Amino acid sequence: MAEERDELEMRREERKRRAEKEDKAWEVELEREKYQIYVAKQRVPKPIKVREMRENEDIDDYFRIFEMTAKAQLISQDEWLGSLIPRLSEKAKSIYLEIVGPDAQDFNKSKAIILRAYQLNVDHYRYRFRHSEKKAGEDFGQWAHRTRRYLNRWMTVAEAIDTREKILEQIVIERLLDGVGLELQVWLKERKPNTAGKLANLANDCVQSRKGPLIDGKYVSAKRNNNKPRNDDFCKMRDKGYENNKGNPDKPDFGKFQDKLDKSSAERKKPKMRHC
Repeated sequence: MAEERDELEMRREERKRRAEKEDKAWEVELEREKYQIYVAKQRVPKPIKVREMRENEDIDDYFRIFEMTAKAQLISQDEWLGSLIPRLSEKAKSIYLEIVGPDAQDFNKSKAIILRAYQLNVDHYRYRFRHSEKKAGEDFGQWAHRTRRYLNRWMTVAEAIDTREKILEQIVIERLLDGVGLELQVWLKERKPNTAGKLANLANDCVQSRKGPLIDGKYVSAKRNNNKPRNDDFCKMRDKGYENNKGNPDKPDFGKFQDKLDKSSAERKKPKMRHC
């Protein structure tokens, strides 16, 4: 019995020491977190030494310069917005002021919203890549890097940068869009297909809806009332009736009817005189 009591006492003491040790460790961790919060509040964000954006400067180029400068100065991305916003052009600042909620405190989300407002979309970068030309004072290496940057931005905005297949899909989509009429091209771009297959299906549906249903091997337009004669059909009926019924008082004279229509139309076109 004595041995059992001693063993229980030892276990109780061990649990007590373990609890005290855990409490002490917890207090140390709490103090460390409090100190980190205090330091963060006292820390003044380090400004990024970079020039201001020019009013007519490409916003995408300026973002690139700003990001490279901030990384070179080893400044955390959490502190970038404070240095970026005062240096933006007036147009870019006005766009940023419209951003609400947590997005206004997030550099990447704010950047995406500003670029979207500048309409720097897939078409923009695709055009710049396809029409890239060597600038005055630019060597061939700089031209090559700039052109590659346009391609990278095109694929990034199109969300096709991560796999080879997605890149190939974008190239095929571009070729298909270039091969259709302007009206259909705009209609397809508005639907933003991300694969050539989806684009082809959309194009087929659009063309099919305009042709109408296929009946007896022919496309019948849904807009036309087939029971109503077309203008050319009416003209044929008029001419035929005029020739067949000439001089017959019991039959309608299509020629006289047409003359009345022409006279009525001419009367409507006459300018009305106003009396002062």
